[in-house]
Amino acid sequence: METNGVQTLTDRQALDKFLNLAMRCIHEFEEFLLLFHPSKLRGKKQIELLNVTAKHFFGALYYQLIDRIVLSVVRLSEDAEQLGHLNLTIKTLHKRFSSNAAYPKGEAMDLIVVMRNIAGNVKSWRHWEVVHFPLLNTTKDKFNAKRIQEFYAALRKYLELAYLSMFGKPCNISTPGYFGVAELLKAIRYGHSLKLLLDSEARLADAIIKNDLTRVREVMARRVPKLAQVSESDGAGGDF
Repeated sequence: METNGVQTLTDRQALDKFLNLAMRCIHEFEEFLLLFHPSKLRGKKQIELLNVTAKHFFGALYYQLIDRIVLSVVRLSEDAEQLGHLNLTIKTLHKRFSSNAAYPKGEAMDLIVVMRNIAGNVKSWRHWEVVHFPLLNTTKDKFNAKRIQEFYAALRKYLELAYLSMFGKPCNISTPGYFGVAELLKAIRYGHSLKLLLDSEARLADAIIKNDLTRVREVMARRVPKLAQVSESDGAGGDF
């Protein structure tokens, strides 16, 4: 049987390696939520903004990310061994750690059951929506972001339990605070605002295209006097 190096790792090394995989998957899912499932406060406006900016691109990206998210959940929860290969999954860790007296098998199993039930639905999505193009869409199961959130919530609890019980240390499950999607949305909002301004002011658009800074200032002075005054007092100049 091929071990993929898993059996040569210590319990701590195996858990650390799995944690790194889990954090990467969780962060990717959080980026997806930030982009396509924003808060109710800005949800409708944000989706409208994406549609106005590049409807077909973001539509394709949405389904591509769903594929990756579904596959990530399946990978994290699949069987410990398949076709002679030993996988690094929740089931692998549970089987491995069960011989460790410090490992809380009962509590861990309760969380694994929660993840296993959710993963069962996810495998249905994977089978019919990721791996195949069905002639007739007969499955009732559809991608559900809330269920994925519940899976990762149970996974966080499992990792925290394993680290604290076996190694006496809390699990640093926090994903990176930096979100590329936040920067993308900021750029899209700025770009859309500039587009609206240029669409309503043909002379300003022409001045920018011609790199005529003097004319840009003249046009902006009529629209936003204070902005033009600040630019002149700062001695702004040079190419645009």
